[in-house]
Amino acid sequence: MKNFSPRKRTAFIVVFIVAIIITVLSSNVLNDRTNKVASYNQNYLGDKYKPILSIAWHPNGIWLAASNDIGEITVWDIQKSLPVFTLHPSSTPVRFLAWNRDGSQLASIDFDASVILWNANTRKPMRQFKVDKNATGEVRWNADETRVIVEEKSPYIGMIQVWSAETNELFGTFPSHANKVANRVNVDSAGQNLAFTNQLDLLEIHDVQLPVKIDLPGVGNYPEPLQGDVKWSPDNHFIAYTMNDFAVQITDSKTQKISLRLQGHTDDISKLIWDTKGTRLMSISIDNTIRIWNALTGDLLFTLSVPSNMYFLGTDEFLAWDSEKDILASVGGYYDSTPSHIPSDRNRLFLWDTHNGQLVKILNIDFPASLVSLSPYSNNLAIAGDDGIGIYGAEIFKR
Repeated sequence: MKNFSPRKRTAFIVVFIVAIIITVLSSNVLNDRTNKVASYNQNYLGDKYKPILSIAWHPNGIWLAASNDIGEITVWDIQKSLPVFTLHPSSTPVRFLAWNRDGSQLASIDFDASVILWNANTRKPMRQFKVDKNATGEVRWNADETRVIVEEKSPYIGMIQVWSAETNELFGTFPSHANKVANRVNVDSAGQNLAFTNQLDLLEIHDVQLPVKIDLPGVGNYPEPLQGDVKWSPDNHFIAYTMNDFAVQITDSKTQKISLRLQGHTDDISKLIWDTKGTRLMSISIDNTIRIWNALTGDLLFTLSVPSNMYFLGTDEFLAWDSEKDILASVGGYYDSTPSHIPSDRNRLFLWDTHNGQLVKILNIDFPASLVSLSPYSNNLAIAGDDGIGIYGAEIFKR
């Protein structure tokens, strides 16, 4: 610098300072483009490499029930990281678990289509019944817990069964010709009425205690995969359902008149979720977007873009929404086209703010996850998959 003139020295210093500023700004932009990838402590439950098929939070937010691939059901105390008790229904893996409202009962359904209602205090079966071999999806109670509802979730079968939780009486299997239904079947929270769309794209509403006869053209022995979803609003006043033209319609269940039509998706919609108040509706599509709508006016509130290889984001297990706290958690689907040394979307947990439509952060996780579940009040989050169960604390929800 001794041979530089004062003007050249000044110019050199200015260029040097500008270069530093550009470097800092570029670093910030790069950090923003990597979507705030974060790292948090993850607490493992049990064997790290034991495949988990289903998880369900107890209403107390401390117990977590999990089923593995050898037919065991373990209820964990996440605060102590210790098992509370283990159930052995059979050697057949349990596909789905659910607690009733006060946590006194745990429902399980295995791949042999056996449903067991367990007493959480005595750890013994209270009720047990065999459902249709095709109805091996999800189990839930109606509002007053007098009926048990079993819904099939496979791509080709739109079937539901309603049972008495007190007498084991089967009210019926609906619809009677499952391969003639174009959409999912959903029962209201009272367990009294069911709704589905037929192959003519028309909504049908039926009493679960009356026989449903459907005789629409099928496709031989190879029915087309079911597309879309049907969901009753929390107060059972409205029914939201998907259409073949990628739209969502909302119908008044009392008058059976269409109240709203929501358009914007460019491909099939795989999942619909109402918020707890029935004022917002979430639609998840294989066009790689999640849209949140005002269910009262039909206005589109936000569009969330998801990675292109999260094909299975529309299924129940891959996302969890707490609409009260506006937290949406999701993990990637089974498809992974990335090289082995690059984290796939199954190795990442995405957290969204559904109040403003922003992706808050992405967490790198230690194993490929296919299940995610928020505890009551969203104090904890559980992920699970082929390599066990991981628990995160409330600190991950900080914006």
